[in-house]
Amino acid sequence: MKPVLPIVLLAVVLDRVTAAAGERLGESERALAPWAYAVAAAVAVAVVGRLAGRLDWPGSWVVGIASIDGVYPPRGLAAYSASKAALISLVHSINVEENENGVLATAISPAFVATELSAWTTDTVPFEEMLTVDDVVKVVDLLLSLSPNALVPHIVLNRVGAGPYNP
Repeated sequence: MKPVLPIVLLAVVLDRVTAAAGERLGESERALAPWAYAVAAAVAVAVVGRLAGRLDWPGSWVVGIASIDGVYPPRGLAAYSASKAALISLVHSINVEENENGVLATAISPAFVATELSAWTTDTVPFEEMLTVDDVVKVVDLLLSLSPNALVPHIVLNRVGAGPYNP
C-alpha cells in the first residue's frame, strides 16, 4: 500500500460549533489559543509518527477526541454530551462504511484533562487528580504502534477512583 499521511481529526471544529450549545450561562468565553495548540500537537504527532518509519499505517486514520461525557453524560451538559456521543457514533460509522477502503477510525473519550479548558471544574476535581495531556498522547502513540490490521474503535479514559458518572 502506498503510504499516505494519516488523517488526524481532533474534532476541534465540531467541538467549537456544538459545544457552544452546552456552555453554561454567565461563563466567560473560552480563549481559542488552546485549540490552536491542540491542532499543532495533532499535526506534530502525525508527522513524527510518519518520519519515525511507521509506513505500515492504514491508508487513512481518523482520531476523534470526544469526551467521557459522550459515554456517561453528566447533569447540566446535555448538548455538550450529545455532541460528543455524535462524534463517537461518527467514528463507528466511518469504520462500518470505510474500513474496506483502508480507512480506520478511533474515538478517544477522556475524563477531565489537566488543561486550561478544565480550569472551570478545579473546585470539584483538582488538576492533580485529572488525566494529563501525556496520558492522551500515550494512547495515540499506542494506536500508532499497531499494525494496519488492528482496529480500536473507541477508548474511554477515566480517572483512578472516579465512577462512570463522576468523571
